[in-house]
Amino acid sequence: MIKRVLKPLRAATLTRNSLNQKSFSKSAFNSAQVPKAIGPYSHSVIWSPQPMDKVIYSSGMLGLAPETGKLVSEEVGEQLDQALKNLSTLLGEAGTSLTNVMKVTIFLTNMSDYARINEVYCQHFTSEEDAPARSVVAVKELPAGAKVEIELVSIVQK
Repeated sequence: MIKRVLKPLRAATLTRNSLNQKSFSKSAFNSAQVPKAIGPYSHSVIWSPQPMDKVIYSSGMLGLAPETGKLVSEEVGEQLDQALKNLSTLLGEAGTSLTNVMKVTIFLTNMSDYARINEVYCQHFTSEEDAPARSVVAVKELPAGAKVEIELVSIVQK
């Protein structure tokens, strides 16, 4: 199984020469359907190594309501649920979905919320066999007084 995964990755490796020939494109991707960024950054960036599938790198998403731009709740699970709904909307507009997510990073202000995060996370990523790689990082604080922030990397298949 590992050999099958590594072969396509080796074939897709970019060389300095291919980068100089502009064999890829990079563009900011924002959605009007999710809360506006609260800083000088895009919702996500799409990278497309020609002629392969595209890769979308999301910025960190908080549990903000699209209608108000405010946290949906003080409860960490409800914040994560909303952040994942926002990311799902963003991915849908980019032509992909949570099923194509390759890597997730979650930032938590309190590691004692880890079990609650897993409960909510499993409602959105339901297949253990196909679950994306994931890291959970403890941080001192997050923007807007949020308790959780999530970012992801996903494939946008052609």
